Amino acid sequence: MVSLLRAEGNDTAAIEAKPALGGLPGNLASVLSAFANRPGGGTLILGLDETRGFAACGVFDVKAAQQGVAAVSRSALEPPVHVTTESVSFEGHDVIIVRILECSQTGKPVRVRATGQAFLRQYDGTYPLSSLEEQAFVAARTPPKYDHDMVEGSSQGDLDDLAIATFIRARRAQSSVFVDWPDEQILVHAGVMAASGEATLAGLLALGVLPQAFFPNLAIHASSWTGSPRAAGSRVLDSAVIEGPIPVMLADVEAWVGRNTATAIIETPDGNLRDQPQYPVRAVREVVANALIHRDLGPYALNRYVSVTLEPGRLVVANPGGLYGISLDALGHTESSLRNGWLAAILMNVRTVDGRRVIERLGSGVPATRDAMSRAGLPEPRFFDSGLAFTARLDSTYAAPARVSRALPPLTGNSAAVLAGLTAGAGTAIEIAAQTGLSLRQTRYVLKSLVTQGRVASDGAARNTRYAVA
Repeated sequence: MVSLLRAEGNDTAAIEAKPALGGLPGNLASVLSAFANRPGGGTLILGLDETRGFAACGVFDVKAAQQGVAAVSRSALEPPVHVTTESVSFEGHDVIIVRILECSQTGKPVRVRATGQAFLRQYDGTYPLSSLEEQAFVAARTPPKYDHDMVEGSSQGDLDDLAIATFIRARRAQSSVFVDWPDEQILVHAGVMAASGEATLAGLLALGVLPQAFFPNLAIHASSWTGSPRAAGSRVLDSAVIEGPIPVMLADVEAWVGRNTATAIIETPDGNLRDQPQYPVRAVREVVANALIHRDLGPYALNRYVSVTLEPGRLVVANPGGLYGISLDALGHTESSLRNGWLAAILMNVRTVDGRRVIERLGSGVPATRDAMSRAGLPEPRFFDSGLAFTARLDSTYAAPARVSRALPPLTGNSAAVLAGLTAGAGTAIEIAAQTGLSLRQTRYVLKSLVTQGRVASDGAARNTRYAVA
């Protein structure tokens, strides 16, 4: 776990480290609340100092610390949180591993009794829940049907005529039951239209002309950055709000990613040359499609975009709404549970502007993403579920300049750790060594190799040289 923290340079969604030489952390109750609200719970390590590269520093008193954590979990939270504690020796110091179990769905959100505030675990920290986010936890206790809600003020005129005709033709081809049905009856039966003559939310998103005329934020916010969006000094290179029905947004975001990432020319085993994008088109398509189809459509989530963010060596796709009816461990290994069943059923019979199916088969998106990344020689996709948001991350182990002769091989070991540490921003060899846990000699050796390969840029001389992802 500590190796992971050092490679990331931050706490993660599932693991947080705190120094505890002077006593328990002042925000212990909020941290326990956040992990209990998180799918799968989480782990708190007491006795590590993040400011010194997660170096071991120990705790003030092993027995008192364990008793204090247990007391906070039982008396400071509503409902009480289940935790286990374990004392271990690490790098010459006693540290305490606190494992926090996820609260049941009916008990969420877990609140701090003293303030009534509930907390949520995001990628690298603990954040207070807003009142809208608390509504999302409450709504998750029952099966959602927001995609079947009729949209006030809409009509069939807000749907695309060609898309409707293609959809109805596909439905009739699937079953002879629909052959003699009027078009309007098919649309109502499929959940595209309400019997009152208004379009449903699912119908607008799948077959509408411009769903954002009714819901401006049911779109994609795409942005490309010079570094991590959280890093000081990082700048936006390109930003766009991508609108339209889901098939159009899906095609447009593929094109946007293609414009904002590099393409390498590689030589195939048979001696031919072909273009290889920095991120496989199939993988990009699948993670964005999943975000659009499975996003939360409840009233508390309608003010949030699906986001597509490009950072150096990383593509991050996030949508409001955590996993529904499935755990992170089971993702891609079993049939998906559908938050938006009506929307998914409609999209099974819808194609993008280039003729491809929006959904090939339910539950196929994650396996297809993993396969596409593997074929491209790239790391496994990573997935994160906070309970109220789901994030997919595609990593590219090289930032290929446009039109290079060959794709660079994937990085492993020390080289991967150093490059991962640099994604948060520039640093000196000494800073990178402290962040990764490598020796200064190892760090300098890896940096020299990465600079030679063109993956890392250097600025300055001797001890003051600073490095950053190229």
